[in-house]
Amino acid sequence: MNSFADGDNIADLLVFQGAQEMGALASLDSEMVNALEKWKHRPQRSDTGLEHLKINDVLCFAIDYQGNSSGHWPSKDATVLPETLIRTFLFHNGICDLSDPSAMLYFQASYKILALDGVEHLLVCAYPTPSGNIGGLVVICVNNRLI
Repeated sequence: MNSFADGDNIADLLVFQGAQEMGALASLDSEMVNALEKWKHRPQRSDTGLEHLKINDVLCFAIDYQGNSSGHWPSKDATVLPETLIRTFLFHNGICDLSDPSAMLYFQASYKILALDGVEHLLVCAYPTPSGNIGGLVVICVNNRLI
């Protein structure tokens, strides 16, 4: 797929200032760490497992390798900003460049929107297809789960 863009995003309102891939997840609170452990050990690895990540103060959604998003928590409107950052800036060419179907990446993405500076802390977890290829990503905005 040449473009991972989606017409429902807010890219024309954003000035992307860059993203830094962060290291260990030691900065997450215990409830978020527990939710991630449940997600990692879900019985069906090719399932998005979003039900384990839908906790208070967390935004999350899944996006498959074809660019279809689903499972927006708490709503599609609430996840517009993180989805735009993923589609337009962090994975603008899609997710096929990921070689590890169990990759877990942590980004601190900086942006301006309408002259206001902002930072999103995005946890990006790949999930496989039943045959072991990259099936998609689960994206979790952990801004309110940092210690």
